[in-house]
Amino acid sequence: LCPSGFMSIDTARPSILFSGLSFFNFYTAGPSSYFIGFGLSATGLVVSVGTILLQQKYQAAVLFMDSCGNTLNALVFGNPNSFSDAFVEVLNVADRNILLVGNSVNNGRGIGIVSQFDGTGQYISTQGIMWSSSYVTFSAAVTNGLDRVYVGYSGEGLNYRNVFVASFDESGNVKWAFEHNLLNRDEARSVCANGNTIIVVGTCNSARDAFVMMFDISSIMSGDPVVQTTLHDSNLYNVKCSWSGGYVAVGTQLGLIPNNGVFVLGDSSGKISQVINFVWTKSSETAMSCIDLIQVDDTQFIVLLDVTNTRYASLVV
Repeated sequence: LCPSGFMSIDTARPSILFSGLSFFNFYTAGPSSYFIGFGLSATGLVVSVGTILLQQKYQAAVLFMDSCGNTLNALVFGNPNSFSDAFVEVLNVADRNILLVGNSVNNGRGIGIVSQFDGTGQYISTQGIMWSSSYVTFSAAVTNGLDRVYVGYSGEGLNYRNVFVASFDESGNVKWAFEHNLLNRDEARSVCANGNTIIVVGTCNSARDAFVMMFDISSIMSGDPVVQTTLHDSNLYNVKCSWSGGYVAVGTQLGLIPNNGVFVLGDSSGKISQVINFVWTKSSETAMSCIDLIQVDDTQFIVLLDVTNTRYASLVV
């Protein structure tokens, strides 16, 4: 067992204590260094990924910890041809290996990077992925058939982006890839896999609307998948496949002053069945956004909220 403890935040108000924590550790690094994502490996390692500023450029970083937060291994990936590298996603793959998916730059063009580690956190290999145009990966998932799906956007310039989705087999060979042009600044922000069913959410229409995309990865892609639904005046940043075979997505509702958090429940056909807004009622100047979630029961979810103009960095509801 790890030493128990507590964390106190918001010192200007009565302290909020999180009792019974297994651990609460700080990991120091240079300025402008931060974690982007984390995952639990099949071997029980806690894996945190992100980027670190070293030698005047951003480099991809990974931290392997045990269940008590003790550092087992820490590595930095630095592409000599790149000024900005980052790992964004942790995947569990065959043989209990760990796959880190991220982004790099080659000759000024955005490319993908995939680094593989064994179950103890020891480095195996790194692969670069290049397409005909610049692209950025935001999220990745593994299907029941162990195919890997990477999503993000392709193109350069703020309003010249298309939704990008690519599928790779277990060996890392590309099976298919496509771009989807919705209307200016289209980005796939998150993906989840329920069996061979893939759910993709993101932003479109110059980041003013959100979309939900669903398709069966087992079939050969013969063209762009159908966008199942769009949500006006909203952005969706994160999606999780629900226990019932549908999906749950979170993000921000736009067009209000200030913005509110949005929680979207969808059925197995891809259609939105329920939308819930989160509003901070204590202050009319507080903006909110739902940034992540986990399912804890058949009908219950824990949602992480990002709030502004309060003394809270985030809230869990």
